Amino acid sequence: MLIAAGVPAGRVYRAPEMLADPHFAAREAIVTVPHPRWGEIAMQNVFPKLSRTPGAVRSIAPQTVGQDNAEVWGGMLCLDAGALATLAAKGVI
Repeated sequence: MLIAAGVPAGRVYRAPEMLADPHFAAREAIVTVPHPRWGEIAMQNVFPKLSRTPGAVRSIAPQTVGQDNAEVWGGMLCLDAGALATLAAKGVI
């Protein structure tokens, strides 16, 4: 009825329907990634999928708050141990 009235509309999928849909599979819309607690899990792939720069899911979300802090502070921000100690003493981190 919506389409007949000129209203854009489409089916709303639940997760089991997405996992079983051949169109989702053909478009690689669902990927399987390793999870340290639950093994392999299915999740949505990067969208939209572009032909020249398709993107990819590299990992699941961090499992603990602050899990990547050392990598960001030391690797990306180039803060050494002394700078980190000063920030920690001031309660910044």
